[in-house]
Amino acid sequence: MTHVIQATDLVILAYFLGLNSFYALLLVLSIPEIWEQTRLAEDEDFQRLMQSDALPPITILVPAHNESATIETSVTAILTLEYRSFEVVVVNDGSKDDTLERLRHAFELYEVPRTYPEGIATKRVRAVYRSRTRTRLLVIDKENGGKADSLNAAINASRFPLVIAVDADTLIEPDALLRLTRPFLLSSRIAAVGGTVRVANGCTVGDGRVSDARVPRRFLPGIQVVEYLRAFLFGRLGWNRLGGSLVISGAFGLFRKEYLHAIGGCTAICDSGASRTRSRSFPIPWRGRRCRSRGGSCRVSGSAGIADSSPRCGCTRACSSTPATGGSD
Repeated sequence: MTHVIQATDLVILAYFLGLNSFYALLLVLSIPEIWEQTRLAEDEDFQRLMQSDALPPITILVPAHNESATIETSVTAILTLEYRSFEVVVVNDGSKDDTLERLRHAFELYEVPRTYPEGIATKRVRAVYRSRTRTRLLVIDKENGGKADSLNAAINASRFPLVIAVDADTLIEPDALLRLTRPFLLSSRIAAVGGTVRVANGCTVGDGRVSDARVPRRFLPGIQVVEYLRAFLFGRLGWNRLGGSLVISGAFGLFRKEYLHAIGGCTAICDSGASRTRSRSFPIPWRGRRCRSRGGSCRVSGSAGIADSSPRCGCTRACSSTPATGGSD
């Protein structure tokens, strides 16, 4: 019996030594990625390009289910992001509260005919609304079908070739879209870009923006912040240096729409439920591909993972945070 216990102890010790050694390797590999991204951010020619009309237009997809408490502030913050050409498609996924009414009142919505083709099958769409005050805003009211179904409905309605999926309660850095689109300017074969997600526990939030980023004083939330930093800022950048990116976070990820249509849109695997206690992730369906990203730090968060339809690719960092509590994936 003693030999069994000793053998078990050795196996557990070897496991933790191997695991933490690999984490340390990812940390070391992430350093040159951060350095490369920092140099790119300081390039004056590239900065002028980022402020030009060469930026690709983006559709922001915002699925919402029972989000009446935050939906008005969140959508207003998204509509004021620093980007030249984008639209926002909010999907009311059969909410049982007054989410739709709050949107209707805040943005003066009026019903319009549905004029777009339904390329991906979804639950029945009840109505489509436009805003009298915000021309970039489109609101879809549909039967409840889950987050994946809501994203598919928004993809159908989107007009632009790049779509970004965000949660309705996600707080996005004002210049996050500029950072997120950098890879698409560097390569025409980029398939997806994922931004870093951090919890907003302990931060000061006002008008849909994080005005003061702080580490929570309580022990467990503080450990959670460290875990998010390890998983996003170091872990994924290290994986990208090795030529792989495991997931694109569903809380903040930019996709080329043609690839989403090619795989039949989002499926139930993209939806881990309506809980606000976890950040959702999208598995990368492009098998046999290599992925890289470059990342750095920013006020709330900063790094990204990418999926590419070519053997090699580059990426950037983008920032968002979520008021959720729980583990990262």
